[in-house]
Amino acid sequence: MFSSFIGLSIILIVSAISAVTVLHSFFSLRAWKKEKNARSDQKTPVLPPVNRDRAVEKLRHILCIPSVSSPDPDKMPWDAFEAIHEALSRDYPHVHAKMTVTKMDGSLIFHMKGTDPSILPALLLSHLDVVPAGNEKLWIHPPFAGEIADGYVWGRGSFDIKEQVTAIMEAWEILLEGGFVPARSWYIAFGCDEEISGHHGAQRISQMFAEKKLRFSLVLDEGGAVVENYMPGLSRPVAAVGIAEKGFLNVTLSTQRDGGHSSTPRNPSAVGVIARAVERLDFHKDHHHWTNPVVSMLRILGLQSSFPYSFLFINNRIFRPLLTYVFSHSPGTDALIRTTHAATMFTGSQAANVIPPSTSAVINYRLLPGDTKGKILERIRRRIADDSIILDTDNYSPPTTISPVDGDAFRTLQDAISRVFPDAAITPYLAQGAADARYYQVVSDAIYRFTPVQLDTSEVSRMHNYDERLSVENMEKAVCFFLDLIQRW
Repeated sequence: MFSSFIGLSIILIVSAISAVTVLHSFFSLRAWKKEKNARSDQKTPVLPPVNRDRAVEKLRHILCIPSVSSPDPDKMPWDAFEAIHEALSRDYPHVHAKMTVTKMDGSLIFHMKGTDPSILPALLLSHLDVVPAGNEKLWIHPPFAGEIADGYVWGRGSFDIKEQVTAIMEAWEILLEGGFVPARSWYIAFGCDEEISGHHGAQRISQMFAEKKLRFSLVLDEGGAVVENYMPGLSRPVAAVGIAEKGFLNVTLSTQRDGGHSSTPRNPSAVGVIARAVERLDFHKDHHHWTNPVVSMLRILGLQSSFPYSFLFINNRIFRPLLTYVFSHSPGTDALIRTTHAATMFTGSQAANVIPPSTSAVINYRLLPGDTKGKILERIRRRIADDSIILDTDNYSPPTTISPVDGDAFRTLQDAISRVFPDAAITPYLAQGAADARYYQVVSDAIYRFTPVQLDTSEVSRMHNYDERLSVENMEKAVCFFLDLIQRW
């Protein structure tokens, strides 16, 4: 009797929850459609024609310049940055004639003064440096030739991120050539060392803005893109706009032991001690945590997904244990819900028969919002349980604050994305890489990360890899996006 009552109670509770969640899903979908329709009724800017070939040719000009940044100041390619500055000056005469241009070593800052000083200015970001090409023999097309083949322009920086430099400059050149004068003041900042730290470029630029007491209504940097096959249950491509960024921390584990000849070892060796510590860290994932950007992403994608994914995503709080299990089994989604770490460097002896007296390993951490360097070090100490190991940290960048998704800045980005990528489902997301945007928190609360190109996951894997490329169609779309955004905002 009692068991029957319990069973009936469970059925009634589950039924009630199901009814509530279905109604919640229905009204959420209605509200989302109403908001989308309201946005579509707003005035749409007129897009001037874009000369795709001209834009691609200008991209090629800077792709041919090997601006590979280096952590060694003596190896920074200052001549390459100067060559890029000169190329931009030649290719965008109206921008250089009508904007104030400031050089900061390898970086560039542009200022277009608006007619209404009461409106807060906006800021567009990108960077001029690239990562090394690696073994150039493994490239189908040379990494610094800017060759066009099969509908793509090939080369290091074509996707990350000289495309965005070109798109921003080309959009402004077209507008200024046509006599456009904005009400809002605009700034453009191109850093010179994003790929290694941003300390010399973006950090100094943001400090200069802060000293001038500038505040920006919108800051847009590289980040998410329009990606196909992004989520199960969603046939549309997803335009992922980063509203926050995971933190970055390198932790070096080091220890000293007796060294000597390998024929007379004393174990445990320094290598063995560090290896054991790395193993202990690898077998302990950090606890999962569902941040607001990820929860918002699931809800928005759920409104546009097919059943049963729509039901799961919209009601992700109810199905949190199931979604945690699913997300944890893929590195890409697992990184969205927890602080991650990876052992990336290991030093020891330079010879096979020599026991090194000291050994070290570098562990790279990517921190969720809410995590800190202190918490990371505390967890490492607890897990390795070895006081003989010394912990050193460098390159710490805390997780960023979360930018709003209910304000005019984000809605304007949505409208501009919808104009150029009408089939895309637009969603906020948590950016996992460290970009220049993090330095600009001192001058804005509305910082977003989006690269206006559409590609599938296989193309994403070319970034920082061999055969990086960008379709010529994407070059045109990127220019159109900035043409719309600049006029709309």
